[in-house]
Amino acid sequence: MSELTQSLQIAVTRYPGTMAELARRTAIDRSTLYKIINGQRTPRQEQLERLAEALELNDEQKDTLLLQYKQRGRSTDPRIRTELHKLLTTACTVQESIRHEGVAPNTAFSEISCTDRYVEGPRAVGALAGALIARHRRADSAFCAGS
Repeated sequence: MSELTQSLQIAVTRYPGTMAELARRTAIDRSTLYKIINGQRTPRQEQLERLAEALELNDEQKDTLLLQYKQRGRSTDPRIRTELHKLLTTACTVQESIRHEGVAPNTAFSEISCTDRYVEGPRAVGALAGALIARHRRADSAFCAGS
């Protein structure tokens, strides 16, 4: 089951209304909606955006769904994608803190859970991000070569 399908299933289970109501609100045929939720069909991007609106997801949840939609089927190792996403989120947090406050909080660095070592400092975060991106690209290349 894809990450996108899992996320949609979780969001739909939290939805207080019926599937018929959700289908009406999203202008998606009910049988198509069931197929999307069960992973039998991939939604088009505009359908996914309407679903996110109807499910009243916050901006972070919407962004996560769209990222999962764009990343579906790209890498053979979803752990690398998850690590990369966490690291890049932390790097953005650090960058914003430095821009607004002039310093990066240590808490941002301690949130990097994708490595077994402590990473501190914007350069170290950047170096680790570069290494993860390289691993991600190699995994994609190996996947494409094997298909």
